[in-house]
This record gives sequence, C-alpha cells and structure tokens, in this order.
Amino acid sequence: MSKSHLVGVTESRKFRISSRRQLLAAPLFRISITILLAMICGSAFAGTICGLVRDTVTAGPIDRAGVFVHDPNGYTGHHGVTDVTGAFCIDGVPAGTYDLSVQVNDYRLAWVTGIVVSDVPSDVVVDAVLPPVWLWPPWPNPAQGKVNIRLKSKAAEPFTVAVHDVAGRLVRGWQTTGDGGEQTLAWDGRDRTGRNVPSGCYFVILRSKDVSLTRWVQVLR
Repeated sequence: MSKSHLVGVTESRKFRISSRRQLLAAPLFRISITILLAMICGSAFAGTICGLVRDTVTAGPIDRAGVFVHDPNGYTGHHGVTDVTGAFCIDGVPAGTYDLSVQVNDYRLAWVTGIVVSDVPSDVVVDAVLPPVWLWPPWPNPAQGKVNIRLKSKAAEPFTVAVHDVAGRLVRGWQTTGDGGEQTLAWDGRDRTGRNVPSGCYFVILRSKDVSLTRWVQVLR
C-alpha cells in the first residue's frame, strides 16, 4: 500500500471520528439552548401583583395584613405584607390566573378570585372586612419577664383578655373596652396571687361578643 493511500485512509478515519463527535455534541448543544431559552422565557413571564387593601366600612388602609397567592393546587408560596398605606407588591409570580387571600394573623379578611398575572403588573384593590377586635402574637416569645399583649378594636366594645395554663386554669385576666385603636396590655409573668408562674406554655385568649382569638407564649425561668 502506497504512502499516499495510507495518508488518505488516516484522514478519512479522522473525518469519521470528527463527524461522530459533532453528531454527539449537537443534541447536547440543542438541549443546552432549550434549557437556556426556557430559563429566559420563564423569567420573562414572571409577573408582579400589586394592590391596596382597605377597610370596607371606612375605606381606610389596612396595614400589616398578609396577602397570599393561591392556584388550584393551593398556596403557591408567594406572599406579601401591606404597609401603612395598605399597599403591597408580590414579585416573581409566574404568568397565570390566581386567587388572593388576605389575613391578619389567622383571621381571614378577604378572598379575591381571578387575578391574572402577565408581563404587566396586576393592580388589585381588596375591600376587606375587619373583625371587631383582633390579637397579635405576644412578644417577646419566649419570655423571661414582661410579656406584651397587643390588640386592636374597631369600636368601643367590651372584651376580656385572659392567660391560661396548659391545663386550662385561669392564670391572669383583664377586662377592658376597645377605643377604636390599638392597646397593649403588660403581663408581668405572675398569677393572680402575685407569684411568678413556672416555666411552660401559656395561652392568651381574647373574647368579645362575636370573636374569640387565641395566641400562645412560652415562659422561661
């Protein structure tokens, strides 16, 4: 076999090997491009839900309310919180149609359906019905000394606040009347006889004519 013939065979083998490598690399290249385009398009189709939560009765803003995004499978993990003007914005929501729930603590104020998300920010006005009174979680929690019990009322309405132990026994209680605003009660960690309560979990219960709300606090000694 001549030298020139051997060179031709070698070059032909190199060409076949190179062609095979190109064929193997082409699908990987296409897959990589597809993934990249999906990532780009996915982020491009992520939208924003902005809006305002206001009191149905007074039309005033409702601040510190949680706004949660739901799809047919349930809560999506996307949420926001209203500021002092009642405004909120939730970014990174994929394009689609959603429902919104608005809550203060565990009290649902409103449910809004049919919110369409696209590349244009959605503008939503939520008219919510506030409960007559509500109770924020006590703080600090856990507590080693004084516990602050913060509550809010819509009108001058009498209600009670009580601290119970895990057995349901009354530890401490207050009777007060709402003034249409916020109040903070201070529990010094003592029972009705003035003795320090032992370490453990205690329940703070607010009761009015129409509402009963419960929060918990852990006391450390």
